[in-house]
Amino acid sequence: MRTLAPPYLVTVGTDRRGVSVRVTADASTTVLEMSVHGRWSQQLGDQVTDSLRRCLAGPCEAIVIDVSDVGDLHGVSLPYWSAAVRAARLGPASVRMAFCSRPATTLDYRLRHQDGPPVTVFPTMAQARIAIAGGVSRADRLQARLAPRPASVRAARDLVLRACDGWQLAGPRDDAALIMSELATNAVDHAGTEFVVTVFRRGGRLHLTVRDGDSRYPSMRATDEGIQVPLDERGRGLRLVHAAAEVWGAIPAHNGKVVWATMPAWTYGRSDRAADTHGGSRSLGHAARDRGSRVSPPTARCASAFTPRVPCNAQQMTWSESMESGPFRRQADFVRLRLLVDGVRRGRRRAEYAVDQI
Repeated sequence: MRTLAPPYLVTVGTDRRGVSVRVTADASTTVLEMSVHGRWSQQLGDQVTDSLRRCLAGPCEAIVIDVSDVGDLHGVSLPYWSAAVRAARLGPASVRMAFCSRPATTLDYRLRHQDGPPVTVFPTMAQARIAIAGGVSRADRLQARLAPRPASVRAARDLVLRACDGWQLAGPRDDAALIMSELATNAVDHAGTEFVVTVFRRGGRLHLTVRDGDSRYPSMRATDEGIQVPLDERGRGLRLVHAAAEVWGAIPAHNGKVVWATMPAWTYGRSDRAADTHGGSRSLGHAARDRGSRVSPPTARCASAFTPRVPCNAQQMTWSESMESGPFRRQADFVRLRLLVDGVRRGRRRAEYAVDQI
């Protein structure tokens, strides 16, 4: 089974009969709904596996799978669904999985009476939505609905800063603000619709999501080493997200999409914070070095090619502040591009969230 790597883009699965697997998310990707259609086969199972792996890589807390339209007369797909439930429970952050199944079918009976931990099964998706929504935690979560105008980008970034300060997450604070700025900018410039930004922490990680009304997925243009790239080129912000986030991706939503990014939600002492500030704003360098670590910050804080080189009189400024201040805007843009080029040259290894147990 091939290993997946960011970005995790959940797409619609199709076969010669039409749509076979479809996934939709709520505004924060907390609850995902997957509908499966067609006669059960190895091909259909592979499509479901690919979609589930991409879903479990994101910040979801629950997945509801509608199997009422699956042609499985004898319920032979039960071992597959049981393995999927185990994989969801045993991941880095346990994900609740429930099913919607047509009553009085063999698959429905086998799901309800299988050996091992009980599986939650509902007769309709409406009942499943109500039950799952009631079990989702709303703690440690901030959300805002914003208009498609430039001022909303700052509002989205301020929401992240307020959340990190309230949760005492000094580690990812600046990188998270940068990521949210880029995601919100994409929503304003390219979607042009109202969008919902959400910040929450779960399982030792900080999650950022932006839900807009444009179903088109973001695309990240590849760049060759040594080639000058215009700073206003479409896709530049996504390269920053790709560099700063631990993992990121996109999931379809009702009448739109949700783009999400995740990073470790660790904290460190004030002395370390001061040392990072005096040594240059903590930013993409730490994010690149922290890939693969879960909660603990890196022990070695050595100089890196990713440390932004800002004027000496701006050393006390945070990365987000230096990005927005007028005199340093051009310098910050240069640093952003330089970081991207250096990252390609050094061939950073990215975290891979393959759910191979399915």
